[in-house]
Amino acid sequence: MIHLKDVNNWLKTLEIKFDHYYIGFLDKKKDKSLGVYNLKRDNRLIMAIGGIENSSYNAKKISLLVHYNYASDETEEVANQLFEDIMNSKPEKIGEHKVYFIGMLNNEAIDVGRDDKGICEYVIEFEIYYKREKED
Repeated sequence: MIHLKDVNNWLKTLEIKFDHYYIGFLDKKKDKSLGVYNLKRDNRLIMAIGGIENSSYNAKKISLLVHYNYASDETEEVANQLFEDIMNSKPEKIGEHKVYFIGMLNNEAIDVGRDDKGICEYVIEFEIYYKREKED
C-alpha cells in the first residue's frame, strides 16, 4: 500500500517547492506549506471478480492543501503549477510500488478561499493507480 509519507516524499521531487511539507495536518499553518491528506470521499475498494487475490492494482486518493501566502495571484500560480507538475509527471514508483498512472480529479486547483489569518489556500485532488505488489 502507498502511504502518505511516500506521496509526500515524491512531491518533494517535483519542480515546484514549498518551505514546509506536512502529512495529515498543517502545523501552525506556516506560509508556503503543502499538506498531504487522504481524500475522504469516494474511497471505494478496488477488487476484481474472484476476490482481492485476483486484484492486481489499487488506487491511493490524495487531497493536497496549498497554504501559500496573502497574494491570491501568487498562490493561484503556485497551486496551478503544482497541479500541472502532478498531471504531467510519470513516476515509475512511489514508495515501493510501481505506478501505472496518476488521474486528476478536477480540471485545475480549487480555490478554497482564505484561512482565518487571511492566507490564500487551494486544494488539488488526484488518485494514484499502482501495482498492489511491491516492486524490488
